Amino acid sequence: MLALNYLSKISRTGSSRLFVKAQRHFRVARVCREKDEKSPEEAPQFAASAASKYEIFNDERSVIFDIEQEREKYHEINEGIGRQGKERRDFSDISPERGKTGVIEIEELVKILTKENARDIFVVSVPKELSYVDYLVVVTCKSSRHMKAVIEFVRQVYKYKLGDTSTVRLPTIEGEISDDWKAIDIGNIALHVMSKSYREDYDLETLWSVGSKYDPKSNEKLDFDVTDYESILAKLMPSENTEVPNNSVQ
Repeated sequence: MLALNYLSKISRTGSSRLFVKAQRHFRVARVCREKDEKSPEEAPQFAASAASKYEIFNDERSVIFDIEQEREKYHEINEGIGRQGKERRDFSDISPERGKTGVIEIEELVKILTKENARDIFVVSVPKELSYVDYLVVVTCKSSRHMKAVIEFVRQVYKYKLGDTSTVRLPTIEGEISDDWKAIDIGNIALHVMSKSYREDYDLETLWSVGSKYDPKSNEKLDFDVTDYESILAKLMPSENTEVPNNSVQ
């Protein structure tokens, strides 16, 4: 009998503790629920605030650009061409019409380069059998900043004349990290923009006007003899009778 009373006491004590814990749990839940119900107008405000700061990601609407498209997007930002079509440069004296042999005709390009203060403009006609371009143009700029401004403006004019470029890949500017040389191929014309020292070193005018046969730089003697170089390579090549050692562990 004492054992039963003792067990009953323990059971009642355990039940009372569980009941107290349950009461505490439901009391906290009720307080939280009442707190939420007191300010229902705050929920829309919070939702509106969150919506203004964050945008729900939707993979169906997201656009993934390739490397060239990312580069074009970068150029548009740096050239000041926004989605509203506002250009920082003045195109009032440039015809929006495309040329007959290319987007930009050679005569118009020379005018653009002259207006942009490019120096010593050199133009040469490229032979058709090379299947390259119609003309090659070389100019000198006074600084790397001037060089970048000139070639990016030519690219802007190309885009301006092209109109809708959504389905057309714009020409890439080569030598972006160089301070002495940049180039762009606009289809019918290849434009090289150089510093004075770089232009003197490479002398593209002589190479393209008289050919490599009469170009002194193309015929300069190399610092080493090709036959000596081949003999060095021959010494490094393994002999046909050389046996490959067997390093496998037995």
